[in-house]
Amino acid sequence: MNAHSHTPDVQVPATGTSTTGIPIVGTPTTGIPNTRTPNTDTPATRVPNRPPVVAASRTDELVSEITGILNHPGRSAHATRTLARADRLFSELDRRIRSGEPLPGAWLAARRPAPPSSRRGIAYEYATQCYDSVSEALREVGGVVVAWRALREAARAWERLDRALIERSPLPEPWLSE
Repeated sequence: MNAHSHTPDVQVPATGTSTTGIPIVGTPTTGIPNTRTPNTDTPATRVPNRPPVVAASRTDELVSEITGILNHPGRSAHATRTLARADRLFSELDRRIRSGEPLPGAWLAARRPAPPSSRRGIAYEYATQCYDSVSEALREVGGVVVAWRALREAARAWERLDRALIERSPLPEPWLSE
């Protein structure tokens, strides 16, 4: 051991044989394996050039916050406060999308003019129903028990809405541009 460190002294003989007769050529005698990393910068292992990472928009942040709160609402004793916070975040998301801000990056739904109501079909109805369910659950009023139940319902409805929009569902009617 070196007097100034906790690591053993490494002695590297130029050439020769070990006490067991095995040839040694410039290897450490401490028994530590060679930890040098091989050159992996070959055409097969190179990472292709990627575009720079773009900062997430506020709508992306809102979707992430809403998802986090509804998936992990915390203690039931704080359900009323948590429900109010989720409602504020959803209201901000709603306001931003209605005003024409970019949709969250994960949502593949296209912002397009709304077709006539007679041609909207089941996909529009589903997205709108999910939106309405989230909105209604987040606006539930009552004590801790009511708020806790509303958070669970909002989480289920939010998951359905989020999944639908990720999978290219049309936007819910309140978010359609007229």
